[in-house]
Amino acid sequence: ATDPVVNWERVDDQTSIIVGTGMVETSLNSGIFKFPSTGFWQVDFDCSWYSTSGASAYIEAIMHLSENSGTNYNDMARGRGSLYGTSATDTTHCSSLMKISNITTSYLKFEVGSGGERIGASDTNRTWFIVKKLGEI
Repeated sequence: ATDPVVNWERVDDQTSIIVGTGMVETSLNSGIFKFPSTGFWQVDFDCSWYSTSGASAYIEAIMHLSENSGTNYNDMARGRGSLYGTSATDTTHCSSLMKISNITTSYLKFEVGSGGERIGASDTNRTWFIVKKLGEI
């Protein structure tokens, strides 16, 4: 289990798809992100899993939003699954719409809970999140 998930890498093999400023971590490799502007936002989070030691009845991807500079976080979405045995793989997904009224105090972070191992890679999306602005408030 990890809270928050750290060591994120921005997509670097298709930089032409990056639109706007993007999310910024509150401090280097903190895993806690600030929104670049107010508005309505959609956040999607996928986590890939691998089992090295048998079945796991519990794998989970969670996104949290704080509206008071990280003092308290609300669960915005959870994706759950399980791994059926050794060498099994699965992906958990969660998605949420968010209204961000204050970029100074709104923080986003991701958590994973598991009996498996989280899969990450720098050459393809395996554990990832996408943040899309849908419109102005």
